[in-house]
Amino acid sequence: MKIIYKILFFILLFILFTSCYTYSKRILRIDNNWKKDTLQNYLLYYKPLSKTDKNLPKTKLRIDSAIAKAKKKAQVFDFKKPPFHLFILENQKDFIPFEKIPYQGLTYAKSNTILVTQNFCSETHEYFHLLSIQQWGETKVWIKEGSATFSDEKFHGKNVHSLCHYLFKENKLMSFDSLFSDRKFVKNSYRVSYPQSGSLVSYIIEKYGFDIFLQVWKAKNIKPLHISKEKLKEDWILFIQKYPTNGIKFSI
Repeated sequence: MKIIYKILFFILLFILFTSCYTYSKRILRIDNNWKKDTLQNYLLYYKPLSKTDKNLPKTKLRIDSAIAKAKKKAQVFDFKKPPFHLFILENQKDFIPFEKIPYQGLTYAKSNTILVTQNFCSETHEYFHLLSIQQWGETKVWIKEGSATFSDEKFHGKNVHSLCHYLFKENKLMSFDSLFSDRKFVKNSYRVSYPQSGSLVSYIIEKYGFDIFLQVWKAKNIKPLHISKEKLKEDWILFIQKYPTNGIKFSI
């Protein structure tokens, strides 16, 4: 019986290891029709005759600029395990063979891999995910997505604080109980959860400082702020109301 348990244990370890470490190899197994460039920070994969292929120098500059901005926002000098694997997909539909869902970007920190669309490769979001998770470990979803959205500075071209002020006036914001719940966060519309968490993280960093924010990340709660959830919400609502909503039209 002990032998069977040992065998099952090693099988489980193998599954966990391979699922965490070889995501880039899985992509290449599903579709090996990629061009590849080796750069200082990353290994760049892209399709022949794609927009990336046709505009390669410009795409590299866009990526490098986004990476530099992500490092500055995360206050991290470099990636923990360079080079990482960066797959540039033509559009969201190209995610479907790998994930069954048309994402804009995905980060697999343990596998050191990022998948991102051509249009989204110049945003800091996924690079910030990789930097932060590898440097500081895992945390709550609202903190991860909020900090990555904070690094973008805008959501769909709109200031996150102004957008949240608009959502507040429209009574569309999530309750803090829902925002802080991983399950409820991912079930809610990302068009609310992302800007709301991004605005809140930005507010925490602005008011309490980046070091305190890192304590929040590692604690996976707001206890390092020494403030109640209700008081935090009250203060944040007052903060976002300083930002104008003129001209904002936004569907959920």
